[in-house]
Amino acid sequence: MKFLEITCRQSSMLLMQDAEEPNSLFAQWQLSRHLLICSACRCFSGNLTLMKKATAQWRKESLEHEYPTTSQ
Repeated sequence: MKFLEITCRQSSMLLMQDAEEPNSLFAQWQLSRHLLICSACRCFSGNLTLMKKATAQWRKESLEHEYPTTSQ
């Protein structure tokens, strides 16, 4: 059942693609199965989540803040 297993590289690609559009159910299943056994990929997943939250917060704050314009 080698086709059911994915590598860490495939796992990271699925994690990054999920930000763009949801993975298929089969890909989600493969990813969740891989994350159960791979602590490095779980850490990477957590880092991606943290970066998404930080980016969203930065965007929110930058829209609320008025920056001075430079005139030439």
